[in-house]
Amino acid sequence: MRDGGSGFLVGLSVISLNESYDGTTVGNSESSRTVADVKMGMVMASGLYVGGIYDSRNDDYSGSKQERTAFGATVGYHSGGWFLDGSVFLDSTLKLSNSTKLEKGTGFGIDLGRNFDITTNTYAGLQFSYKSISYTQVNGTEVSNKLKSETCPMLNVGVMF
Repeated sequence: MRDGGSGFLVGLSVISLNESYDGTTVGNSESSRTVADVKMGMVMASGLYVGGIYDSRNDDYSGSKQERTAFGATVGYHSGGWFLDGSVFLDSTLKLSNSTKLEKGTGFGIDLGRNFDITTNTYAGLQFSYKSISYTQVNGTEVSNKLKSETCPMLNVGVMF
């Protein structure tokens, strides 16, 4: 990542949680949740970062699935491995397990983290991510719904050219 350097950055941030229950009181169930963000953009010599983001979240609760996708633009500041990125989600879709589809989602996200060089051009690190997305359509009808807040730690890997 070359502190103070510039270049094209491609990064993946991900977290996954899997649970399985078996018992008289808790019942028998399995669940998994995966959140993944892909960012691509330019880091300038000044530390300014400008790029795009693609967000994906998949939840599976004993066969009941929910999927979210979103994309947008990101601006941030990167220095010494530390970064603070702000994203604006321009479009998001949320598909619920009952075939309900929430569309025309817009919102924002904030990522704060620290990456460490593995080699000259590759890195790994950690970040804390916050997202909020509002949807204005449900199955083609104007209805307001909002993901008020989603916070999670994430693991980062990436390359810089």
